[in-house]
Order: sequence, then C-alpha cells, then structure tokens
Amino acid sequence: MTSSKHMNVIVPRSGTDVPDTHDMVVIHRIFRREFHLLAEVVGRTAAGDIRRVVPVAEHLEFCLAALCYHHSTEDEYLWPLLVKRSQP
Repeated sequence: MTSSKHMNVIVPRSGTDVPDTHDMVVIHRIFRREFHLLAEVVGRTAAGDIRRVVPVAEHLEFCLAALCYHHSTEDEYLWPLLVKRSQP
C-alpha cells in the first residue's frame, strides 16, 4: 500500500490492509466548523472597522489556503488510489 508523509489517510491500520480514515473525518469537521464560525464573524464585522477586518481577513486567507492545500493533497494522493481500487 502506498503511503504519504502529507496524508496518513492512506496508511493502513496496524496489521490490516484497511486505510485509516480517522484523520480525514477530523480535518473535514475542522473545516466545516471553522468556515461556519468565520461566516458568523464576518457577518458581525462592521464595514470600515479596520482594526477587526484585518485579523478576520488574515484568518480567512489562512483557512482558504489550508483548504486549498488539503484538496490538492486529496487530488494527488487519495483520488488516484480510489480510482484504482474502484476498477475491476
């Protein structure tokens, strides 16, 4: 089984050939929670409140970059394995 230093979702559980997907569940929960909270924070931030807008925007940029990286690693490491396993 192929493994990756970036994503242990494809690393088999000890003694099995079944991938450990727990980390995938955790990261998706984090993204859903964080973007939900960010929507609330953005909605409560007044237009022109630079003191608050800057850190909110920086955190949003961080979360978007993390999501982009996450999807890039899925595209590179996860999806090819899923396609391969789904073929007879």
